[in-house]
Amino acid sequence: MASGRIELVGFLCRRLLTAVLTLWAVFTISFFLMRAVPGGPFDHEQQVPEEIRQATADRYGLDQPLGVQYLRELARTVTLDLGPSYRLADYTVNEVIVEGLPTSAALGLMALALALTVGVPTGLWAGLNRGMADRWMRRLAVLAIATPNFVLAGILILLFCFVWPVLPPAGWGQPSQLILPAFCLAIPFAAYVARLARAGMLETWNQEYIRTAIAKGVPRHVVVWKHAFPAAVLPVVSFLGPAVAGILTGSLVIERIFAIPGIGTSFVNAALDRDYTLAMGLVLLYTTILLVTNALVDIVQKLLDPRLESL
Repeated sequence: MASGRIELVGFLCRRLLTAVLTLWAVFTISFFLMRAVPGGPFDHEQQVPEEIRQATADRYGLDQPLGVQYLRELARTVTLDLGPSYRLADYTVNEVIVEGLPTSAALGLMALALALTVGVPTGLWAGLNRGMADRWMRRLAVLAIATPNFVLAGILILLFCFVWPVLPPAGWGQPSQLILPAFCLAIPFAAYVARLARAGMLETWNQEYIRTAIAKGVPRHVVVWKHAFPAAVLPVVSFLGPAVAGILTGSLVIERIFAIPGIGTSFVNAALDRDYTLAMGLVLLYTTILLVTNALVDIVQKLLDPRLESL
């Protein structure tokens, strides 16, 4: 027990150090890339006197040397103060994240839950029942993976908002407004999950200990859920880290299409408006979520199969 705790603490310390270095690298690369792009946050403003433009630049420190701007922004970010938004009046980046993150999190969690609910049973069933249905499942999975979510969103809006007007086409605040965007985000990942669960079950079902349990007369449902299931879902667990990243990046488009007031919409607007601080804050937020998710995935994998290599 003690060795397990020491191993977990060591793992967390290594991941924390890696996360700090990764966030610093992402911050540095993003900072200089954003400054290298032509234009600035105030280029879309109407023509104003030069002294007003200069005063605005001085207020946000944009007239200072690039190295000074970098050190100032880095020092502020270390204290978790992401600064003011250049384009949203009287808003800080922290306030934008606090307001938009719950909406994006609700959409992402709903999509992830839907993908797992549909994908895992479908994949396990296909792995246990080879035949025509299995082949059709694989074809549908390929089609779902190959269809971009914005194309799927257009088709679903046309069908369920205009042909059969049973769901709202956009907006946020009602449960019915969550169905279409969550479904559009979930379908490609449900297909990935189904393929991984099917492959995991096929590999696990041919293992010696599974054949031994069947030969001893253990009921099939006990063999499936007690012996095969934990090993069969390991590929799905490994996929959860990239899946969260994919759902987050996919939500940028989906939130825009369905007019959802999440951080995805804010990120798109920040990129279009050259809002340096807001774009930087959201990039760091996405990176942090991905790092935390990958760490949790590694822990869950170890709990599901202690035979895996040490954390």
